[in-house]
Amino acid sequence: MGTHTTAIPYSQNKTERSKLDPLQKGMEMMLTTDLSKVKGLQVLERVKIQTLLEELGLQVPGLVGPHTAPRVGRLSEAR
Repeated sequence: MGTHTTAIPYSQNKTERSKLDPLQKGMEMMLTTDLSKVKGLQVLERVKIQTLLEELGLQVPGLVGPHTAPRVGRLSEAR
């Protein structure tokens, strides 16, 4: 089995309950930490993903969707 690459984006709190806002980054950090321990899975660094999104002009949360995700995946070498 080869190495697969993934990235974990920040989530958005759309519950209108502001006390859940810290989970937006906290969940991403925990998931990244846990997935980085999986053999055969490479998790891209958040800084690399943020730089890539800014390069593409996609830094606005929620802008990476069905039409832009494949391009982001190719550029980040995710499989």
